[in-house]
Amino acid sequence: MVRKMNKRAYMMTFEAVLAIILSFLFITFIVTSRSPTEIKKQSVNLALILKDNPDFRNCALASNVSCLNSSLELHYPDFTKVFAYDFNITIDPRLPPPELPSKDIFVESLFITGNNTYSYPRVVRLYYWEK
Repeated sequence: MVRKMNKRAYMMTFEAVLAIILSFLFITFIVTSRSPTEIKKQSVNLALILKDNPDFRNCALASNVSCLNSSLELHYPDFTKVFAYDFNITIDPRLPPPELPSKDIFVESLFITGNNTYSYPRVVRLYYWEK
């Protein structure tokens, strides 16, 4: 009779431990998951559009940041209303980024060269973040 009590106690202890583990897993994976209303902003892929824009290309080859800003504001006014941005034009692709705010920052970069006769390589990086 004593043996049956011990087996029963072990089973009750096992059930309690199992209930604690299952509760912990439920809280960890189900309750703390993101809600559907919380949407993470995705990259805009603006570089795919800008690489075919001749005005943007000419501004980048001339290393004219104000021209790039006006070209972006002219062709994509919705982008400039939603995002703050900063251009970085350089010859060295390993150059570190400029001072940026501590937010979620997206980066798109293009490597642009000159024509067949003259090679003027430029790396244009567009850093942008939500306003």
